[in-house]
Amino acid sequence: MRQNFIINLDINLTSTQQFSETVWQMNFMKNFSKYQHILYAPGRGYDLSVLNVFRNELSKRGYIIHLLPIAYDEGYFNQTDLLNRIPIECTWWIGISLGASVLWTLSSLVESRSIRLTVINPFADRERLSREKGFNLRGQWNFKPIDYQSVAEHIDVVVSIYDEAIGARHSLELLSSAQPEVKKLILVKSDHQINNLEAQIELVKLLTHTEEDSHADGKYCDIYSPAGKI
Repeated sequence: MRQNFIINLDINLTSTQQFSETVWQMNFMKNFSKYQHILYAPGRGYDLSVLNVFRNELSKRGYIIHLLPIAYDEGYFNQTDLLNRIPIECTWWIGISLGASVLWTLSSLVESRSIRLTVINPFADRERLSREKGFNLRGQWNFKPIDYQSVAEHIDVVVSIYDEAIGARHSLELLSSAQPEVKKLILVKSDHQINNLEAQIELVKLLTHTEEDSHADGKYCDIYSPAGKI
């Protein structure tokens, strides 16, 4: 009888585990379907070698990546015109540095579609950043993302702990100003461009977070919600 009890207990545990995995898969497919098309905005200089592994990992998982079709710092920073160039199917926007700051600003204009916004090491105020880092803004768009209220339904703010280009204060100011349905802060143990390739891969796992990745070591990335660490 004891042996039979143990066998039945194992079956129940297995059944519970399978149910849990099924729920995770359903949630992932729901989010995947909703955010399958990604708009990616590179940093200044449009260097696509930055976060190349990160984007490849997203592509391996089935996400379709579109590049932000604009030239930075050319002409007038017309947000409405830039927004109209974004493919309508792109419901997950990801940007780094200047690209992240541009996307934050554009996301304040979204009305008819719900988006997820992931900004990596953005600035809150470019003029203030120029004073902090001692560079000339001549020939560059001078704008303040902090003046724009993002209406994205889901916001991830990614901050590199060893960012030498933009201080964490900028990212945290943007994070605190937003009131989306879902808000996450992710700290990455890397530099401004996240040149650590393992950190890039781990960041993708956190952002997509399937059951397969739920036991990731968290060696380079930690994720937090307003309620505390996840």
